[in-house]
Amino acid sequence: MQLGLSIHFEDNGVIRGILGFSDGSTISSSASNHDMVLRSEANLLLTTNTGNVALTLDTSQNATFAGNLTVEGADVTIT
Repeated sequence: MQLGLSIHFEDNGVIRGILGFSDGSTISSSASNHDMVLRSEANLLLTTNTGNVALTLDTSQNATFAGNLTVEGADVTIT
């Protein structure tokens, strides 16, 4: 069995994004063994419908939600 399998998305030979299964040392230094990783070398956008951006994760790991954010549960911390 081969671990650390991934799909690389390249632009002119430069990796711009990766989707893959980590073996604990590839794709992301913070990924543990058996983690599934989606990595972008720029902002990461999650879209709905015909490209409406629902969530943006920027390169500083800030999250921007396009709509309402509903949190269920008693323990919520916002900093």
